[in-house]
Amino acid sequence: MTAVEFLRLLLFENKITDKSPEFDGLCARRGEIEAVLRGAFFRPAPSIRHGGSRAKDTMVGVSYDLDMTCYFPCEDPRSLEEIHGDVKSALDGQGYRTLEKTSAIRVHGHDDADFHVDVVPGRFFDESRTDVWLHRTQGTKERLKTNLDVHVGYVKGSGVKDSICLMKLWRHRFALQSLRTFALELVTIKLLNGWAGSDLDAQLWHLFEELEAQADSIAIEDPANANNDVSALLDAGLRGQLRAAARQTLDAVAQGGWQRVFGPLRADEQTKRRSMAAAVGATTVRTKPWLPR
Repeated sequence: MTAVEFLRLLLFENKITDKSPEFDGLCARRGEIEAVLRGAFFRPAPSIRHGGSRAKDTMVGVSYDLDMTCYFPCEDPRSLEEIHGDVKSALDGQGYRTLEKTSAIRVHGHDDADFHVDVVPGRFFDESRTDVWLHRTQGTKERLKTNLDVHVGYVKGSGVKDSICLMKLWRHRFALQSLRTFALELVTIKLLNGWAGSDLDAQLWHLFEELEAQADSIAIEDPANANNDVSALLDAGLRGQLRAAARQTLDAVAQGGWQRVFGPLRADEQTKRRSMAAAVGATTVRTKPWLPR
């Protein structure tokens, strides 16, 4: 099995789509929370949409909780803090366990402590219903302006969605929980600029080489608003962890291939054979001969 085939099969095993067995359960849980929000706020009615990895098509099995927006019209007279508090109160009132994050409200299910949905309350900036204001519970600024469509388009149009999915698996393998998904996406897309047409193993090898070299200096920006300071997502401690993990990853691949990094595949032989054709067919560029196999 080649490196490309292994990585393609790894994605096949771990990526969650609307055909995955977990998907129906996720949608049911999301539907419950949406019903609560629509019941609590019908005048004015919020715009409730998928966000996060579901909207970006980068959902993987080690981290497949759902994000959903709850954006109110621009003419809503409440302050952003009041909107945030009202959404939290509506969820608390239905018995959900909630936890405030920087701009989201993490909602844990009634009977499943491991499952959660992040609800992001906000208010549209104007009648175009594109840019949105979010309340911030942490940091020096009380609000930030952003745009979900820009974030989704930035990831989906990057040409490196599969590498982003694999980087989520990598984050899990190296226990880098402090690496936020937004920062992971921005770093991956920036370091793989110009590599969208390359095979997955070539992309990842280049990514980890650059991550080791640039961990202390790489700068990231919010594609929806350059004025948003996202530098705090990569503090000095995390940068050191990323540099060390990238070096360990390169060494492991050189010694034993990508399986030394991600572990063995779970699929049985029949599934592997069925998936192999798709894995080979997805390969459009030959792996560079100097890359470890």
